[in-house]
Amino acid sequence: VQATLPDGSVGQFLIDTGADTSVLSEDAAKRLGLSVEDTGHQLTGLAGATPMRRAVIPELRLGEAVIPEVEVAVGVPGVATKLGGIPQ
Repeated sequence: VQATLPDGSVGQFLIDTGADTSVLSEDAAKRLGLSVEDTGHQLTGLAGATPMRRAVIPELRLGEAVIPEVEVAVGVPGVATKLGGIPQ
């Protein structure tokens, strides 16, 4: 889906209704000026575990819906940079 980010740009997101955590690239976090912090926790998936770095997106807009304070994991190794050929 397309979501409008706090800086007014449009981002492409894959919605995984079974996921516990949303993921954002390092580049997107920097572009949005998000504060990224180490949590001291591990993010675990099928491919193994990696240290969890987190940020909070102040809000995402999906059409008329506004989702406040979206917590994301930042810079997770192995996350695709394209969705169906479209850059994220």
